[in-house]
Amino acid sequence: MNQVEEKEKDKKENGNGKREFSMQNDYLFKSIALEEEQKEYIVKIVYEFLKIPKEILRKADIVSMEFAKSNVHEKGKRGDIILRIADEKIYILLEMNQWKYDVKKNMDYAFTTYIQNTTIRENRYPKVYTINIDGVNQYDVKEPILTFEMANTQYLLPECSDITCKNYHFLLENVTNKSYNISETLRRFASVLKAKSIKEVEELSKGDEEFMKMSKKVKKFMSDEGFLQYYDQAEIEKGEKIFLYNDGKKEGEKIGEERGLKAGRKEGILATAKEFLKNGVSIEIVSKSTGLSLKEIQDLKP
Repeated sequence: MNQVEEKEKDKKENGNGKREFSMQNDYLFKSIALEEEQKEYIVKIVYEFLKIPKEILRKADIVSMEFAKSNVHEKGKRGDIILRIADEKIYILLEMNQWKYDVKKNMDYAFTTYIQNTTIRENRYPKVYTINIDGVNQYDVKEPILTFEMANTQYLLPECSDITCKNYHFLLENVTNKSYNISETLRRFASVLKAKSIKEVEELSKGDEEFMKMSKKVKKFMSDEGFLQYYDQAEIEKGEKIFLYNDGKKEGEKIGEERGLKAGRKEGILATAKEFLKNGVSIEIVSKSTGLSLKEIQDLKP
């Protein structure tokens, strides 16, 4: 089998040839986390960050945070992934950050969660943790894991001396830095999240029971047309974030001032499309998000 045939085979396996594969897809990531049979996989990952005994983590209810679905585009979306351990009063928020603005939004949300869970006396969770899996290095550092601790809330709730609130950031692009000591489980986890095909996920999962179960579930999801509708929507939304906020759009606006708004907008869209391609977004999704034809997008490829 030559390289072209191999690539076509991979594309078919990753969703009937219509899409690029990404383990960082928000809907795919959250769908896996919510599967009861994948609980041991989630427990294994969370343990590596918090070192809370696994027998305690196994008690967790893993839920998707409820929110109002006010328009058709929100149907089928997954809310934030929450692990609640009522007996131990532990509240864990699991987030996937694919873009730098996700990081800011989720930091704000983590703080709100912290305040809500530590100040409501009748149902407090004084131990609040947020694990952010960052596909972008927003902090421009070399460390693979950053840990932030919220300020003491003694002024809000003086009688509570047991409050803990930590915010972890797992920077995927830094995991390959061998000068930092992290567990093999987290290295494997990062590699899986950066995989570009189901076949690669399966190869990386070999030798670990929980990872292999997860890879089988991924393969099942990616062959389900109903699931793939929401998967594609999550990719489009990721693309829209790039379109709205990336440097290509800013550059397009600058060119627009110099050469006229119409020409500048076109340049900005082209620059945005290049960013899409650079981030692994399929040409079909790039076309939907920018309005460019498939031929125009093909011409942008290096």
